[in-house]
Amino acid sequence: KGVLDLRDYDFLARGPVEVKGEFEFYWNQMLNPPMESASGEMIYAKVPASWTQLRKEHPEIDRYGFATYRVLILLPERVDEMAFSIEDVYSASGYFLNGKAVDYLGFPGVNKYQTVIRISRPLMIGTVNDEQIELMIRVSNFENHLSGIVGGITMGRVNQMQESREKELFRGHFLIGAFLIIGIYFLGLYLIRTQQYRLYVTLLCFLMAMRVTIIAE
Repeated sequence: KGVLDLRDYDFLARGPVEVKGEFEFYWNQMLNPPMESASGEMIYAKVPASWTQLRKEHPEIDRYGFATYRVLILLPERVDEMAFSIEDVYSASGYFLNGKAVDYLGFPGVNKYQTVIRISRPLMIGTVNDEQIELMIRVSNFENHLSGIVGGITMGRVNQMQESREKELFRGHFLIGAFLIIGIYFLGLYLIRTQQYRLYVTLLCFLMAMRVTIIAE
């Protein structure tokens, strides 16, 4: 119901937490903080998920359009800064903490021509001045077959989130290097003695290295 209670959650002991569940959802409303400016109907939308899943109960919701999400997060004491990792929000979005803009992925507009597309960014860092924060997210999509917050949101202390990202970067670099080394090795074997399977293994390794480059952190 639009509230995430983390007052008893120990970030130091348990690490980052995924922000998921029922968010307040305002269809075709690009709301400005504070949320008292909301004038249209509010429903609850599951996150992470495409907003097209709401069409059974709300047929007016279309694949293409814009909306505002809102969730109230209750924090433990002595938290002054939080980092957010955003994955696969289609296709442009803006993020606000307690009414202040934190960051934008592209620019969410009310039509195709006003929208600038960007899907991901390493980390967003916001200052926390209270034991509760209002996270508001504007999202617009006029291009992709998926809509809304599809990949999810993870939040945690800044140093934890940075360490987690560094581990993912190391893992990605390791996999790219391993695939390239194996691919070059089999390419050398193929040049010494032409056997088709060696060429296939080479191509497969190069494709896997390219795939990791595209989809990894």
